[in-house]
Amino acid sequence: MKSFFHDHHQLHLLLGLCFVLSGCVGPTNPVQEVTYYTFSYDPPPSQEIPRLPAVLQLDAFTTAPLYNTEKIVYKPEQFQRKVYNYHRWQSIPGELVAYYLARDMKASSRFAAVLTQPGRLSPTHLLTGTVDEIFEDDSPNGWQAVIGLTVTLINASERKADRAVIFQKTYKMSESSASRNPSAVVSAMSSAMSMISKRVIADVFVALSE
Repeated sequence: MKSFFHDHHQLHLLLGLCFVLSGCVGPTNPVQEVTYYTFSYDPPPSQEIPRLPAVLQLDAFTTAPLYNTEKIVYKPEQFQRKVYNYHRWQSIPGELVAYYLARDMKASSRFAAVLTQPGRLSPTHLLTGTVDEIFEDDSPNGWQAVIGLTVTLINASERKADRAVIFQKTYKMSESSASRNPSAVVSAMSSAMSMISKRVIADVFVALSE
């Protein structure tokens, strides 16, 4: 009986000590939920123009080292880049840009086919690219969504590298954000991506029409 009460007393002491220690630490903060974003804009409408016989293949674009992360990057001051821990892209920017560009090219109906991975069809041309920059610019005059990419159009049937490249172009857009928060910046980034996509499609169409 003595041993029971002795052990019971020790148990109360241990529980009390745990309670005191937890009280000193204080309540734990709730885990903040991560919000994921992607572009959101309508693809270009199909146009009543002759479709080119070109079969284009787009692979996932590469992403410049500064922006090769799912976390949304912002520029608080000149020469600085920081990231949001709880505001992230749905995928690496290079993958998102290539996906939406391929989607828009298909919707435009200007090309015989647009591929995103190898299959039965052999591509006549390749469109490769790099996302050079994609960030939120926290300018004192208002936040801006900045996106820049470089694309290279390649003739897949030409084996000589110097002859295979049809063109290489860099596109950059800045769009004002309606308010100072990541959601508004992504909305502005979607508008910028939409405009770049239209320019890329037009340039590829003209190049392959010559």
